[in-house]
Amino acid sequence: MPLKIMQGGKRAVAPAAVMLLGVAACVLACDYARESIWWSPVMLACGTLLGSLFYAVLKLLGSDERRAQQLAAELTAAQQASEQRFRLLVEGVAEYAIFMLGVDGTVASWNAGAQRINGYSEAEVLNRHIALFYPADDVADGKPDMDLRMAAAEGRFEDEGWRLRRDGSRYWSNVVITALYDGGGELIGYSKLSRDLSERRAMEQQLAQANRLQQAILDFSPFAIISTNAEGVVRSANPAAERMLGQSIDDLLGKTRFATLFEPADVAARAAELSHEAGRRVAPGFEVFAHNARQGLTDEREWNLMCGDGSSLPAHVTVTALRDGNGLVNGFLGIAYDITERKRRDEYTRHIAHHDAVTGLPNRVLLQDRLQMAMKRSRRDGTHIGVLMIDLDHFKRINDSLGHHIGDVILSKLAERLGGCVRGGDTVARMGGDEFVVMLPEVTDPDSIKRIAASIVERVSAPIMAGNHELHVTPSVGVSVFPTDGQDVHTLLRHADMAMYQAKASGRRCFRVFSNAMERAAAEKLELEAAMRRALEREEFVVHYQPQVCLNSGRVVGVEALLRWNDALQGAVPPSRFIPVAEETGLIVPLGEWVLRTACRDAVRLQQLSGAPLRLAVNLSPRQFRQVNLQTLIEQALADSGLNPKHLELEITEGVLMDSSDELAERLQRLRALGLAFAVDDFGTGYSSLSYITRFPIDTLKIDRSFVSRLPDSPGDAAVAQTIIALAHSLRIKVVGEGVETERQLDFLRTRHCDMGQGFRFGKGGTVDDLLTQDFRFGELEPWDHAQDFKGPPDASLQRLRVANS
Repeated sequence: MPLKIMQGGKRAVAPAAVMLLGVAACVLACDYARESIWWSPVMLACGTLLGSLFYAVLKLLGSDERRAQQLAAELTAAQQASEQRFRLLVEGVAEYAIFMLGVDGTVASWNAGAQRINGYSEAEVLNRHIALFYPADDVADGKPDMDLRMAAAEGRFEDEGWRLRRDGSRYWSNVVITALYDGGGELIGYSKLSRDLSERRAMEQQLAQANRLQQAILDFSPFAIISTNAEGVVRSANPAAERMLGQSIDDLLGKTRFATLFEPADVAARAAELSHEAGRRVAPGFEVFAHNARQGLTDEREWNLMCGDGSSLPAHVTVTALRDGNGLVNGFLGIAYDITERKRRDEYTRHIAHHDAVTGLPNRVLLQDRLQMAMKRSRRDGTHIGVLMIDLDHFKRINDSLGHHIGDVILSKLAERLGGCVRGGDTVARMGGDEFVVMLPEVTDPDSIKRIAASIVERVSAPIMAGNHELHVTPSVGVSVFPTDGQDVHTLLRHADMAMYQAKASGRRCFRVFSNAMERAAAEKLELEAAMRRALEREEFVVHYQPQVCLNSGRVVGVEALLRWNDALQGAVPPSRFIPVAEETGLIVPLGEWVLRTACRDAVRLQQLSGAPLRLAVNLSPRQFRQVNLQTLIEQALADSGLNPKHLELEITEGVLMDSSDELAERLQRLRALGLAFAVDDFGTGYSSLSYITRFPIDTLKIDRSFVSRLPDSPGDAAVAQTIIALAHSLRIKVVGEGVETERQLDFLRTRHCDMGQGFRFGKGGTVDDLLTQDFRFGELEPWDHAQDFKGPPDASLQRLRVANS
């Protein structure tokens, strides 16, 4: 064959060249085919095309065989370079998967991007159907073949959907399938271009979710959210704004200016405020809201919004500027929330902070504020102010006996009564507990203050119903007047308080007007308290003992411990002067402990020296009796002294026993279990009740000296004394007559079989040594079943004893 070509001369060059080029193309095609099936048909077609081209060129060139061969080589090299560049281009597109598919949908070839995205090697997918990359559901529905049919029918088919990787994971893919046809219009296969859009889809979903969340926030937010354009015209509003303003969104959008949603008075006031701050006039309008926002600040304050029905509601509003991509203001955003409930809570909190919870009256804080303001007006007008301090007498007993709920009912009703006693501009306040204050401002006639005080005493003292109980509550009222009794709030209240305590000391159910003498007395009380504290430290107090004499035998059968004070500067201070101060200040507690310890030691010594089992009576004040550690103190005093508990008698007042609580009964029983005895001091002068006599373990009743002093001349006192003796004996309780000073008083008590007596008639009290130096006979109490001749101190010594004890 080569020989014939050579013998043909120049005319054989063209056919030979064509044949050689065709063979070269075939060889090249076969070589490429070994690498990739996809390239074989392409190379065969290119070979044929090049052969024809070479043949045409050689015909033009004629018999120039060498030139034809050179040109053929150049064209072949150019084709190979082009093919290499095309192959590198396709393989280098890593973001895209490029498939060449056969007519049946099997993979003929793909690029490296397809391998990266799908995870298969080329060998694993060649000649396999593209259904390999579809989810099972899509395969079952015939989607792979349907996609190919759509591409064949339309020439091109584009879709997005889930595809599968080799490891079974899914990715979201954009797919473009293009049908390929030969020159005769015959379908020869498909090209498929796909891209992994999973990240983009995730971002789109996140963006969609964010948009949905943003819209949900707008739709369901309790805050009204309104945006405006740069001129303040509403361009969007959420449902909360519609509900809050009572206007439809359609009415708001594009028609309403932001500033018209607020009360004009508030807008004008804010404009004036901004004008002052800016040093220039700021017109009432939208600029009031935009002024700070334009400067990059958030304008935040409380406003009153105008609702569609003409009403207004308080709202907290913030306004912020909205800016475009260039930073220029293109609108504003307003956020408002209804603060009606917060305002209501704040108002309630302020009311509670300045008013009493039980009565609803102003409390101390509000009273002081009003009094301060009233004093300023009074200084300007030259008027007076009356301050009335009111305390309810023995109100604690109502709380203790009937309960605090009844006490609260009474307080509320008394508050109403007090309000009915004063003018509309006056103030009735509750200071706490059972204490009230009435302030009477702008008084031109000071005497009218006294008339109002008298009216308060009268009206408050009237019977009052609380539940099923008719109760009588009386007030003690103290009065101070501005400006004569004080120039400041605290002084006026303090002086009114002093006057109130003077009213209590005067018998209660009355009023007293402050005087300078009261202040001096208060100062003396303070000095006395300080002196008592020093006296306690310096051991200036002493204990004296007053004999208790058996009225049957005349023997001393016991002693009552009495506290005495010899001040280094003042000398002997009467108990009537310092005991009330000790009670009021609480000094009675340490004094009482000292008396108890000292008296127990002295009683043991007196028993030893007298040779008689004398009983020791020690007074306990109400404050002492309420001590939590009272029993411990008594046990310690008995242990330290060695006194037998049965020889110790505790004297308590009727006021202590009026507390009918179980706690009191339990405490008395515990003390009784120690072997102690109990005596009721000053019986008949307080709130006597037969119930506590029978309920509590009482051993002795002491008839008060106020009854004994008028015996036997006063029929009433004689009847009371005789009744007490008979009542006590019927309950097997002993009786002591206090303050016996005359023979006639002694005879009256002995005739009625009173068990014991004490007083100047029987001798002078004093220390243990003083008692032993007097002509006393000591012994035990003799019952009246065995009447004896009375052999006590003679009445002739009465005058000497009075002088000695004066």
